[in-house]
Amino acid sequence: MKKTVFMIGIVWIGLCALRCDRKPPEEHLIIRPESFPETVVLPAFGWEKAIRVRFDAERDSAKAVFLGEELASALTRHPALLVLRETHPPATSTQPGYELTGSVKKIGHRFEMTAVVTDRNQQIVSDQNYLEAEENLLTAVEKMRARTLAALDPDRPASAVPGRPVSPDALDRTARARLLLGKKTRTENRRSIALFQDALRLDSTLVPALTGLAEGYLQIVETGWEKNRVFIQLAQAAAQKAVQIAPDDPRGHLLIGRCLAAWGDFRQAEAAYRKALDLNPNQMAPWAGLGRIYARIVLYEPALACYERALELDPDQPDVAISRALMLIGIRRYRDAETLLQTVILNHPDRGEVLTYLALAQTYQGRLDEARRSLGETADSSPLARAVLAMIEAKSGNLDAAFGEVELEVKPFLHGNGSLAVAAAAVYALLGRNGLAVHWLEEAFESGYRDYVWLANDPNFDGVRKDDRFKRLLEKFKARWEDDIRRYFGMAD
Repeated sequence: MKKTVFMIGIVWIGLCALRCDRKPPEEHLIIRPESFPETVVLPAFGWEKAIRVRFDAERDSAKAVFLGEELASALTRHPALLVLRETHPPATSTQPGYELTGSVKKIGHRFEMTAVVTDRNQQIVSDQNYLEAEENLLTAVEKMRARTLAALDPDRPASAVPGRPVSPDALDRTARARLLLGKKTRTENRRSIALFQDALRLDSTLVPALTGLAEGYLQIVETGWEKNRVFIQLAQAAAQKAVQIAPDDPRGHLLIGRCLAAWGDFRQAEAAYRKALDLNPNQMAPWAGLGRIYARIVLYEPALACYERALELDPDQPDVAISRALMLIGIRRYRDAETLLQTVILNHPDRGEVLTYLALAQTYQGRLDEARRSLGETADSSPLARAVLAMIEAKSGNLDAAFGEVELEVKPFLHGNGSLAVAAAAVYALLGRNGLAVHWLEEAFESGYRDYVWLANDPNFDGVRKDDRFKRLLEKFKARWEDDIRRYFGMAD
């Protein structure tokens, strides 16, 4: 008998050991529709060499900045080369192996242009010097591009594309307009557009002026200065002409993609971004554009991958980082989102709304005191910040404070704002007010909110998931999500 009991005990201990050693099942997350199992194939990504371009000026700073940008843009036509600008803060993986230091100096009626390429050991790889008339400066840039690429990759030398003289006045206006456009103010935007237009009257085929003009018009729309969509039409016309003249220049295709996205033609915008990436996959902007398109149709995997590539190419892109962080929160990768948001705060302390998103990530992790401190450090008093505070109060057990916060500070702003309505619904769900939670989710649905993935994964709604009203509504969100994806990829019945 004792032996039998002993053997049973040994077996029981063994089973316990097996059970304790077994890894817990992975948390089930909704990321992609079951009816859409295919993986979105993204363009190739990677580079063989990286070079940082610096251009100094002794006198004509506008012209030097412009020529430096043109040289950097010309070098990007080599798909295996990553080109970094002087102000670019590279990630570890994008540390340049080469430096190109250029300069422009006016000597009499001519300009001296120099470009010295050095490697990591400060050894000179290429040393170029040109003395050109102003109308031949872009031709000199093309020569610099060809000789630089030949020095970096002797086995695949690049030949210079024959250039043509450019009106000095057109070049001067384009250079000054580019400098003004970079200031990103409405006044300077108007001045830059006028200068680009003057340049094109002097030389209607000057590609940098065409792309600059398109950029200027898009800046008006994307910053919200004007809502007149005629600016998109004007930008698209300029970008299309640039592509007709220089089809191998990625800038024109990128600008067309931005125009099409502004029109809401996301499928064609995706094609334009992909064309820009085919010409050179090592550009930040087309990857960010693709990420925004996939985020819009709530395809988390390709959107996150595109945002990650954009940030690898240029880590100092706060809007891209915020977009990626919010998607990470949507699939419960709270710690990753927090790390990304802290980096944005470090580099852009003026972006107060980032602390609100940080508090949200901390709230989901149950670190309520830290979340409260994060909110206390921000000047953001937006309804979303108050909704996050209400979540903190609800999870802290301060139910009356949470209810008062959402009713008085958030509810007046909910109509027509789907994302905010979802945040308010989450607070009501945490408070056990299932009817109000479902009501505001219905409002979110009617206002066009589409992020089914967030709703399906958000633990704030766990207390209401057994409610039949919530189940039916969640199925409506799911059906619209799947229908959007089928329509986008031409799979609709």
